Amino acid sequence: MRDFGPYFLGDGLLRESKLSVGSDTITARADRLKVAIRFGGGNTKVAERSGVPFSTLSNYLAGRDMKADAMVTLARACGVSLSWLASGDGAMTNDPPELAMQKSDSVVLKFFHAEPSAGRGVTPDEWEGYDEYELPRHFLAGVFGTWKKDLFLVRVQGDSMQPSINPGDALLVDYTPDALAQAIYVMNFHGMFIVKRLAIKDRETFTVTSDNARYPSFDVPVEQVAWVRAGEARDLTIIGRVVARFQPNI
Repeated sequence: MRDFGPYFLGDGLLRESKLSVGSDTITARADRLKVAIRFGGGNTKVAERSGVPFSTLSNYLAGRDMKADAMVTLARACGVSLSWLASGDGAMTNDPPELAMQKSDSVVLKFFHAEPSAGRGVTPDEWEGYDEYELPRHFLAGVFGTWKKDLFLVRVQGDSMQPSINPGDALLVDYTPDALAQAIYVMNFHGMFIVKRLAIKDRETFTVTSDNARYPSFDVPVEQVAWVRAGEARDLTIIGRVVARFQPNI
């Protein structure tokens, strides 16, 4: 897998991540800090672990120059090399050999041939066949901010999720069952595979929406929603949460 620009899903929105490694500039350092924070578990965890105020951390991420003591503290809190964070020199981590070997293990991702629709949906018999791509776990952590192995790739069709997701985009999907939150999911609705945004309307109802205003939303009772891995028959089954999208060249 190569030549793609990743986009990350956070706070219900998509944002582009521009990685600049090896350039000793304030902007490049801020980019490395973004990668380090994802590696360290996210803004909140790193702020708590380091003692750096959240507002100060936000300023560093926005490109404000870091003080030397803050750089040391943040490198330690994120678990990355100080020299890498400061100037881009060397490896991102200083892990012992056995841990470095574990983190460099590859993950084989299935890229399914089916194209779940940001539109009307596709049928189960179209969800067949896949190619496999091997990615280093270290790459997944550095670019997508996750060590998880429960991931797959799928290309989307339709325009109902524009501008967040465009036809032909590939989606990185986490299929680990978890508490449902407001996010974009790949779902099975009455036998049709769709890509939509799931929102909590109230304690008894989920709302399934499209980002494209031309497509109507619809409600589903909470008791009729379940993860597909639970093996329970429901009107709406959750296949996985979309964690990133990109335009692949594969």
